[in-house]
Amino acid sequence: AQSMETLSSLNKPDARGMASATQKHLDGPALPHLGHFPLGRGGMANAGSARLALVPVLTPPITGTDTAPDDDGQRQQYLIVPNERRIVVRSAHHGRRVCELTASSDGVDGELKDVTVRTVSLAWLAPPADETVDGDDGEGSDFGESSSRGEHVVLAGYSDGTLREWPVADIASPKSGRPGGLASRRVFRLGCGMMRTVDLVHLSTPIADADVSARMSPRGGAAVYAWIKGLVGKKMTTACLGRVSIPAFSEDGPGGPVKLEADELVTRETVSSKTPAEERAEKEREHVCLRKHDDVIHLVSSHRQPRKGDGGILERYNLEDGGAPRGEVHVVMVASHGLVFYRDTLDGGGKRRQGEETCRLVHYSRVLKTSQHYSTEQSAFSAVSVSPDTADLALGRANGHIELLVGVFENNSSYLDGLDGGGGSSSAPARHPEEVTVRRTMHWHAHPVRTLAYVSSGGRRGAPPTLVSGGEESVLVTWQLERNHHRPSDFVARVGRGGIVRLIPCPDTGRTFVFCADNSVQCYDSTSSERSWCVQGVASMALHEEGTDDGKPKGLDRGPVVVVRDPITNYPMMTNLPGAPGMVHWYDPKSSSVVGTLEVAPYNRVSRRDPLTDPHVPAPTVTHMAVGDSGRDMVTVDEVWSENTSVGAPRELTGPGGDAFGMSVCTSVKFWSHSGSSSSSGGGRERKRRAGDLPMDYELVSSMAAPHGRGGGVCALAVAPGGGAACTLSREEDAYRLWTKIDPSDENGTMWQCSYRVKTPSGFSNSLLSAAPASLGQRQLVRFSNDGSVLAVCYGAHVTLWDHSSATLLNDLALDQSDDGVRSVEFSTKSDDTLLVSTAGALGALSPFGGVKSCYLGGDEWTFDVAGMGATIAAVVPLGDFGTSPGGCFAVAANHDGTSTVSVVDRAGASVAEDEDSNPIQWRLGSEVQSMSVDHGKGRGLRLLVITKDSDLISLSYGDSKQARKDESMPKRFIEKNAPLLQIGQPRVEPGTKRRKVSILTNTSRSDAEQSASIFDFPERLSSRFTASFITKG
Repeated sequence: AQSMETLSSLNKPDARGMASATQKHLDGPALPHLGHFPLGRGGMANAGSARLALVPVLTPPITGTDTAPDDDGQRQQYLIVPNERRIVVRSAHHGRRVCELTASSDGVDGELKDVTVRTVSLAWLAPPADETVDGDDGEGSDFGESSSRGEHVVLAGYSDGTLREWPVADIASPKSGRPGGLASRRVFRLGCGMMRTVDLVHLSTPIADADVSARMSPRGGAAVYAWIKGLVGKKMTTACLGRVSIPAFSEDGPGGPVKLEADELVTRETVSSKTPAEERAEKEREHVCLRKHDDVIHLVSSHRQPRKGDGGILERYNLEDGGAPRGEVHVVMVASHGLVFYRDTLDGGGKRRQGEETCRLVHYSRVLKTSQHYSTEQSAFSAVSVSPDTADLALGRANGHIELLVGVFENNSSYLDGLDGGGGSSSAPARHPEEVTVRRTMHWHAHPVRTLAYVSSGGRRGAPPTLVSGGEESVLVTWQLERNHHRPSDFVARVGRGGIVRLIPCPDTGRTFVFCADNSVQCYDSTSSERSWCVQGVASMALHEEGTDDGKPKGLDRGPVVVVRDPITNYPMMTNLPGAPGMVHWYDPKSSSVVGTLEVAPYNRVSRRDPLTDPHVPAPTVTHMAVGDSGRDMVTVDEVWSENTSVGAPRELTGPGGDAFGMSVCTSVKFWSHSGSSSSSGGGRERKRRAGDLPMDYELVSSMAAPHGRGGGVCALAVAPGGGAACTLSREEDAYRLWTKIDPSDENGTMWQCSYRVKTPSGFSNSLLSAAPASLGQRQLVRFSNDGSVLAVCYGAHVTLWDHSSATLLNDLALDQSDDGVRSVEFSTKSDDTLLVSTAGALGALSPFGGVKSCYLGGDEWTFDVAGMGATIAAVVPLGDFGTSPGGCFAVAANHDGTSTVSVVDRAGASVAEDEDSNPIQWRLGSEVQSMSVDHGKGRGLRLLVITKDSDLISLSYGDSKQARKDESMPKRFIEKNAPLLQIGQPRVEPGTKRRKVSILTNTSRSDAEQSASIFDFPERLSSRFTASFITKG
């Protein structure tokens, strides 16, 4: 078969447009994949330090004309949640998605391509002194009012060196809900010194308080600190700490990008253990000195308020004098194996003080290694947090320790003052702050500390803040620092299915927002430790301890996410989710959240051993799932890894050192039955729903371990439409098994049993071993016909049809001129049981009878090739009742060069379906598709759900889903009662006739006379049940 012109646009949309097809991003990873600790000699630099800079931001309470208080009368707050591709805004009061901050702005740069989000920060833009409203000190102002009072803005740095701005007040306005999202208000294009290119890696604003910001920036705007990388010359890469002065917003400002020059404060220098002490000390006075493979992974800036000395305010921080300095800002730069402080002071004009200070940097070296029992990699820093009063610094380590530096900022200031000659008349040299700073070490975590945060005590005045920590254990740990204890004071266990990634405290309400690796966001009360709400997104990204730096499972071929529509709730069911191992999720596209869960394979979520020597034990996976048409019966297949090599199939895991460790994989098939509404389970389930846990009403009725023998796995699963039969296929056993449901009795209830096993027929031996691997895309190697009487089983490049009531082989089919292994087989529609067969590079429609002359079965067969166009078929899904074509339609996703095109194909016409204006119904995606399912398809309305390899969930819509289907009479030749009757047991009329291979470039239309004269070409052995699937009795 050759490529057909009408289908050549499967991987390239037609130039005429894409009809009324639209796409919408529903969900995706809330935060980027952070990798795992430790990462060898390179430390966290190998994971990409930019990912750690994408920290969620909590906005201040907003009140304005467009903002209404919530049910509790509180002002609205929002969570700014960034990842590398988009910035999502969620409500801090219920967690639901509000809008998206887009990089494009009207008339500026258009849509950005190949540009990623680097870092996000919140800043207060102070108005110029001559424009400040009289009597307004900036405190308690309504941020939705005039900009002359100042305003809070969200700043985001991009990989192309631009800095973009969104007013916080606009998030609450009606325009934020527009389909295109909220566009940036201003775009700044940064330059820094001699750098030819600028890459903003980290961004930090020292203060977001209106009063202090006005003092720090009397000329208006805001001062932002950034860790900047760039090229000097053609190949030389450099990095520096810079300060950017953001000007105040003006309606009369320029409409295009504004050029800003960042002040280069200090640059980076590379040192090693062999660097002489004198040379190292000299470099540390002027540069940020780090190891060769190390890089800054955390950048935190904090404004330090003036301190009272012995009987009065220190003269150095007198804010009443107009020409006196405006306090000081401490910038903390944390690398995997480095800790550097930078102190910056501002004069009355908002500029750096020149000529008074000769040193602004303080390097710490003793805290880099905890003890001799831990290696350098285990002692690497992994988290940082500054106390609200800018007094103490908390550091998390890869070995689970928490290091608390008490009074470190005061000691740094005293040390720098002594070097500058401000320490008095004493001639004694200033002592390094590392010698006088008190270090407190706390330890509870068994794995790296992912995040730290200081949390206020529920708004109580005078109460000292507490420190909370989280990590891979998924336990929220609270430390009461004022008690001087080295043990935690409180625990909240099982916070999420994955580890805790970020903690964002709310100083006004005492709440803590917890971001977990399973893509869930939760809100906890800091005083009672009770959960207020929980929003679970699609967990399509691997857990941080399990995946590699790009977020994919390491060394495991788990296949795509399985998506099945639940007939009872009409919600998509998702499993084989990398971020929710062993779970099935029910997802609501309207609310963009998970509304139900089912734990199929429980396991110990903290099973990781020594990461330096032993491999990580993979989490269990639900590899297959299928449900009947009624939704009452569901079958799942899961795989659980075990260290017990006497059970399951033998496997090997490679450790960090390259050593192989013997493991085993236990495969189980489980049968579930819908138990009814949640009210039947009592009040306990209702309480779980209110708390955020969403168990679904399925109970396990039967389970069998190793269904295909100890060493046999399951590569395919299908359930009959009636739900009374299921089929599993195994490569290792080289056989398939049929499972049937036993009628329930009063004693035992519903049970399942294995009716028989069928070994691979002669001629198809070893064909299963050549089938497509899971990594190529969505697979379906076993499928029941629409009435459940016929079973299709794929062996390599062949599709065999079976009468499963008697285990009888009926026929075998294959795509023309294709030797590739079949990846999926689907029965088209209930009125036309044509098989849709796809390989990696070909797609075809085959008659199950093996003949090409039957007009009743949909006319001629066709096959087309996409491999010649450089594309691969990722998924094929029948569309059921969508469209008016007699043969039905189906959706096909073709991946090509990192992109994907999803097309609706007319089965009978063998062409891409078109709308009334002759525009093809297609969608072009910027990422490759791994899974696809139908969310709604009836009449002229269609909605598809697609999961990309970038772990994004996208909705593809066409037409109006509420529009009634247009009545169109079928041609007489397609009416079932006009179909010829088949004489069972009679020999074929033309036993030697071969199927006519129809080229997809030829005209398949025939005259009515030719069609009426056509005959059926059936195999000799057909059961009555098989025939009833296609032929109506006379």
